[in-house]
Amino acid sequence: MSFLPVVAMVAGAAGSVMQGMGAMQQGQYQAEIAARNSIVAKQNAAAALAAGNAKQQDQAMQQAAQMGKAKAVQGASGIDVNSGSAPLVLGGEAGLAGLDQSRIKQGSVNTAQNFIKQSQDFTAQAQIDKQTGINAMFSSLLGGVNSVASKWSMYKQYGIM
Repeated sequence: MSFLPVVAMVAGAAGSVMQGMGAMQQGQYQAEIAARNSIVAKQNAAAALAAGNAKQQDQAMQQAAQMGKAKAVQGASGIDVNSGSAPLVLGGEAGLAGLDQSRIKQGSVNTAQNFIKQSQDFTAQAQIDKQTGINAMFSSLLGGVNSVASKWSMYKQYGIM
């Protein structure tokens, strides 16, 4: 009885184990990357909201300055700023200012929601990657077992073992 067939089977089995472990580690690595990307997407969502709030505040200050300037111009022109059409003009400008601020806010909320969706997608991808690695590991191990069993049967049939 030769030990070469046994060595070949053991080497084949060890190769399958190593291949399986590598596949599992690759899946875990990919899952880790996706999980980190999920964290970054959540941070981007928070940053988008913060940037939107800052832009909205800047816009509000600019519009308040413009309305103050318009009221000063009206007063300097001899117009009674508290009666007639003057308050209506300023009220219209205030309405437009509010609309601008709402659009800025909605834009930042939409951007944040897109980042949150992206984060959820990355989290799902992490779970898929991890499971894919586990599946590949078991597939490799089962293939190795099948190969060893097949060779064992063949060696027994031909009287090598």
